[in-house]
Amino acid sequence: EELADCRKDTKESIVYFDSLLDSFSTKLPEPDMTFLHKSRRKELRQLQALCDDVGLQVTSTYIIALLREIGRNEYDHETIEQFNDLKVYLSQVVVHLNRQVDEGDCGDFSGHTEKMSTL
Repeated sequence: EELADCRKDTKESIVYFDSLLDSFSTKLPEPDMTFLHKSRRKELRQLQALCDDVGLQVTSTYIIALLREIGRNEYDHETIEQFNDLKVYLSQVVVHLNRQVDEGDCGDFSGHTEKMSTL
């Protein structure tokens, strides 16, 4: 009975955006992979893809949350030192992204991609 009262009508719609407008792209700082565990390579490439897709501000916010939640990859024998180096690198990326936004060096959409601005 209570659940029946919670139903809400939803409406889906397609949101169009021009991905060509997102001409601004930032290259994340290159990590020194000699200090990071090899299992982190793919994850770091995915961060670059995220930044390209949603922009600097969302990526920075995501990394801040990631730093709170991430754990050491014990399954693949990531050392404590490698894990700590990863956290240092991610913190440096956040500083890098926030500096670009603060300096206005982030394209036409203030640190967001056109896709994020449309949504």
